[in-house]
Amino acid sequence: MIGGWWIAFKLYVVPVFFVFPIAFALNRLGQHYDINPDDPAQWSTLMKGSWFWDALYLFSNYHLEHHYFPGVPFYHLPRLQKLLMPFYEKRGMTAHQFPGLVWEWLILNRKPHSNWEGHSNPLSTRSATWSA
Repeated sequence: MIGGWWIAFKLYVVPVFFVFPIAFALNRLGQHYDINPDDPAQWSTLMKGSWFWDALYLFSNYHLEHHYFPGVPFYHLPRLQKLLMPFYEKRGMTAHQFPGLVWEWLILNRKPHSNWEGHSNPLSTRSATWSA
């Protein structure tokens, strides 16, 4: 009311209806979309740490570590991930980054909450889904 309708639109409508849904969907994509339903230890997506995403999402991209140890404060999750890397490697888990997940979900139309590891690498050559 103080700044007028244009200020209210920029400060409320744009973030709530245009920025938040995209940010929420991206964050959710990095939590539970590429999982192994046959292994409870892999029921969350293993995300690679990044200073940018850590700051933007307040360490919520360490969702797998959060599920393993819910009592660990969010700012210790990157260190916890480094400590758990031998466990992840032993189970054959690979860390993902958001651009790769977005590519697999939006472009390659991977099914949410399923194992995407069995598919070919989308960035190498044309996969079987693209050929006629």
